Amino acid sequence: MNEVKKLVKAELKKHSANFAFGNIVSKYKKESIVFLDRNYEAGYMGYTFVSSKYADYNSLFGIFLSCRFGLEMPGVTQITEIIKELKLSFPPTAKLPQCYFGFTSLYFSPSKFYNNGTVSFYKNDDILNKCTELTQTVDAVFIPYIYNFINVTPALIADILKYPYNYGYPLTYILIQCILNDNHSDIPYFIK
Repeated sequence: MNEVKKLVKAELKKHSANFAFGNIVSKYKKESIVFLDRNYEAGYMGYTFVSSKYADYNSLFGIFLSCRFGLEMPGVTQITEIIKELKLSFPPTAKLPQCYFGFTSLYFSPSKFYNNGTVSFYKNDDILNKCTELTQTVDAVFIPYIYNFINVTPALIADILKYPYNYGYPLTYILIQCILNDNHSDIPYFIK
């Protein structure tokens, strides 16, 4: 099993894309895609390895994803920098504690990410193909949400309305997005 796990870790590193979202770049570090702002960590998306007890029956192990842009992280995105400047008097409401934005595949889009949010690895799997499929699924299912958060895109509003528990300050983010994207006409609607 350790050999399979080593191979999976090597393949995930090889296939995990490097991203550049404005001033945020990514690099692969310790089973995670780390998002950096001027070499300071602003967030990460990590692969968490779990025993077969938490994966499918008869599997060697499983992997679920977790993503976090935490209040304690020294790097900033455009929206987290604005939130820090606002010095809000109320705590973030994201499901993950002390978080600007975060999720795990266990509760966020699990139907799109294998069985109950965990991908299981078996003895007879074609590891190379499964890792390629896994990273392609991550890129297709989860990276767009991270991209929208980092870049404060218009699509961020739909993301927040669909999954408000992933966002520390959902209404504040929506208002910031409206202002940054010169969409002032929607502000009264969201304030109601």
